[in-house]
Amino acid sequence: MHVRPPRTMDEFNECARLQVAVWQFPDLDAVPGHLLRQAGELGGVVLGAFDGETLAGFVFSLPAGDGYERFLYAHMLGVHPAYRGRGIAEALIRHHVVAARQRGISRFRWTYDPLVAVNANLYVRKLGARVRTYKEDFYGTMAGINDGVPSDRFLVEWDLDRAAPAPPGGEATALNVMLLPTADVATSLEQALEAGLVALEIPADFDTLRIADPEAAREWRLRTRQAFQRLFESGGEVLGLINRGGHTFYALGRDAGRSEGPHCTTRQHTSGPTE
Repeated sequence: MHVRPPRTMDEFNECARLQVAVWQFPDLDAVPGHLLRQAGELGGVVLGAFDGETLAGFVFSLPAGDGYERFLYAHMLGVHPAYRGRGIAEALIRHHVVAARQRGISRFRWTYDPLVAVNANLYVRKLGARVRTYKEDFYGTMAGINDGVPSDRFLVEWDLDRAAPAPPGGEATALNVMLLPTADVATSLEQALEAGLVALEIPADFDTLRIADPEAAREWRLRTRQAFQRLFESGGEVLGLINRGGHTFYALGRDAGRSEGPHCTTRQHTSGPTE
């Protein structure tokens, strides 16, 4: 497997076709090849993972800033279903970091679905990225694998120069509170935070749940939304991810050592292309 920028218009167009295979949305929602090529020319990053001549995965980011710092906004990272489980996403991220450093950039931001455990494991547990902002129904109504459930997202902040935090309490240490998403989860969370670290469970396979039981998936979304919004509004953040006994939990709490910068929840509905 070789990671490199696409070289021809055909390869950029293949990145667009891969989006349809990964996220199963209409062609209209795919970022077209000509725009990907322009993004690469204007300070963004487009990298493909090639198995010979076959595109197995790609990553796409845009140069961005918020008035205080420059960063890359990683809009898409996708791996073809036939190539998953081979470490391709991690390889794309490693090369993405090199490309950022070459541009003098040390910070990334991106969004992901808080209930997709495989993404949470990569971004929060392995990379140690920071999560303290919740965006409610960020992309509005979506098609494909995101169909039928509000498109809530975490905004991720990843500073390459900040050491990844240690797992909260250690994998073998009991948590202060084990909290499951019940109807009154927001109130329960606020009370539990006073006792220390809180573990909030997410589905083992949210993508499958969305298809098999859309109502249950929607219920997970709405209840965890309340908890995450209350968490961030009270100055808390996601401190890690814990896998235990076949279940996945976010470790939530308030960390005075990581308190710099704003916390945010966003309830404004914004439509846009899928991530």
